[in-house]
Amino acid sequence: MKKGRTFLVVALGIALVGCGGSAPKQPEKPAYSPTFDYTPPSTAAPNSAQVTVAVVSPQFPDGEWFRHYPFSQLRDNMGKDLVELLNARGYTVKGPFKSRDEMTYSDKEGSDLILVPDMDMTVRNAVTPKGRGLLNIWHLVGTIETQGQLNLSLIEPLSAEKMWTKNVALPPKSVSVVSDKSWFKANDVPSQYENYVYDDKKIRNALGPSLEDSYKEIMEATWKHLDPKELASVKEETKKLRDKIRFQAR
Repeated sequence: MKKGRTFLVVALGIALVGCGGSAPKQPEKPAYSPTFDYTPPSTAAPNSAQVTVAVVSPQFPDGEWFRHYPFSQLRDNMGKDLVELLNARGYTVKGPFKSRDEMTYSDKEGSDLILVPDMDMTVRNAVTPKGRGLLNIWHLVGTIETQGQLNLSLIEPLSAEKMWTKNVALPPKSVSVVSDKSWFKANDVPSQYENYVYDDKKIRNALGPSLEDSYKEIMEATWKHLDPKELASVKEETKKLRDKIRFQAR
């Protein structure tokens, strides 16, 4: 009799689980929170560079990935860290501004240069539904690849003429992912399954360390490019251009 009851309980359990489209959840690992926080290697005296730089917030592609964490966090932190980096280099910093158009005339006139960072980053999603394990539970499985470059421009504030450009390469990085979201059968997987990729916990956890490495590489290269001696030279060229503009306006 005891064996019969045990069989009945197991059978009922299987039947109840089979009624739902989603597979049972495994114990969750703590969410990985990437730290997009750059610390400059040294700190110069305030205004020692004798160059005033206005900063425009980094521009990112208008893609779905960049509306979701952790890409959205990377975007927001980069603007703050660029200001910290410039201060540590000894520049006088204005901003960050959303765009040059947001700056007042006095902001432009009081700045020697405007730094315009433009992140040309692509995210390639090669994830498809696949059955896995003994029970053939369906997950989203595949790779997500990031690559691109950060384009840095220094422009003359009043005319917006480009005075200096540097490109910081973002080498391709490919991350293997398996989604937290799962389904019992192939027929349970929705046709718009890609919408689950952006906010899936396990996929975010897999992407976090790779994005941290990329962020560190970008900021370290940016530190080297924004050398006070080089920008002092660009400032002199900007002065000549500004004097020319004023002379032509007479």
